[in-house]
Amino acid sequence: MRASPGGNTVPWPAAIVVVCALFLWSSAANGQSDVQSLEKLKVERENVLEDAVESAENVDVATASVDEVAVALDELNAFVAFHESRLADAQQALDGANAAVAATEARSAEIELEREVIRAEIAEIAISNFTGEQSTNTDGLVELALSDDPGEAARFRHLLTLQTGTLSDGLDRMTALEAEAAALTEAQEILAEAATAAVTKVTERSAVVRDAQERQQALVAAAEIRLESRLAEAAALAARDVELATEISDQQTAINNRVAKAARANGVDIPKPVDLEDIVVIEFPDHDTEFKIEVHVDIAEATEQLFLDAYEDGLALQGYGYRPIQLQVDLRAAHCGGAEEDIWHKPVFECSPPTARPGFSKHEQGKAIDFAVAGSTIKTIDSWAFRWLARNAPRYGFENLPGEPWHWSIG
Repeated sequence: MRASPGGNTVPWPAAIVVVCALFLWSSAANGQSDVQSLEKLKVERENVLEDAVESAENVDVATASVDEVAVALDELNAFVAFHESRLADAQQALDGANAAVAATEARSAEIELEREVIRAEIAEIAISNFTGEQSTNTDGLVELALSDDPGEAARFRHLLTLQTGTLSDGLDRMTALEAEAAALTEAQEILAEAATAAVTKVTERSAVVRDAQERQQALVAAAEIRLESRLAEAAALAARDVELATEISDQQTAINNRVAKAARANGVDIPKPVDLEDIVVIEFPDHDTEFKIEVHVDIAEATEQLFLDAYEDGLALQGYGYRPIQLQVDLRAAHCGGAEEDIWHKPVFECSPPTARPGFSKHEQGKAIDFAVAGSTIKTIDSWAFRWLARNAPRYGFENLPGEPWHWSIG
């Protein structure tokens, strides 16, 4: 700190801080070699992630393996996290630019105030010396100069020396302040341009983040549908094959965890409940079997012909079709909460254990069949039953979900 002619303290360190901050900020903004190298690495990383995301978006979530879906979700999650980090960097740069602008403006105001004080004090000293008027700042120099008292004359010479020093210091300080003000004006122009550029960068990065999040949510929504469908399938199997149902549920854990991490809001629509009048029972009285199956009327003809063909080929095919939605409602009430909102709308990953919402299973729509032989679910693709289905079921519109040999559906 330094004293001005009027005794006011002058915050010179503040100016030094501003100049240093400006130097450091502008050096980074202008891109020194290390900054450029880091930016180059980030661009390369962005390109790699973009390629990975494009591959992830090409994954058919409905039919891909659990591992493939998990990897795709990881790629999208990493993609979003990267761009959110880039946005944070851009926002930090903008905040730094704005802070530097504010600091220079504050210092400029301090300089102008100090210059006004010094100008007023110098003018007062000059006027009092020329007019001989009493002044609190001249300490009666004129009267002392006219006195015949030797002591007063000595005091006059001492005070004149001090006054001259004060004037000299004031003029020197004015010169320094004018130079600093000019430097700050130039700095403000540079910082204003930098702040404008930073605003543009933040705007651009915000748009990129929104796009990344939309791409992420598209995959998450598809993964949620798959998750609900597979968990619903596990629930349908639970009464017949606990071990197989548990295996399916465990496989979906990886997807459930990733969906829970990425989902911002559950935007997946619940399928419309099936009209019970559309559920029909198919029986086979001309064959030596008591087997019968419930399916949706839309797939009844294809289902009946598929079973008849199997019997003609000597395959005693069985299966499980329509599953009442109330069974899933009861599971949701037990695992997710008994409120209507919990049963129908709470995300899968907020239930313990994760439990599909009612309506997502094609069994609840009457358009899926879990095939079995002699009461046992078809579990391997090496079995004669699966090979027969693989050859014949597609002719009637049935599709198989890879990894689940027993599960075939239409639509």
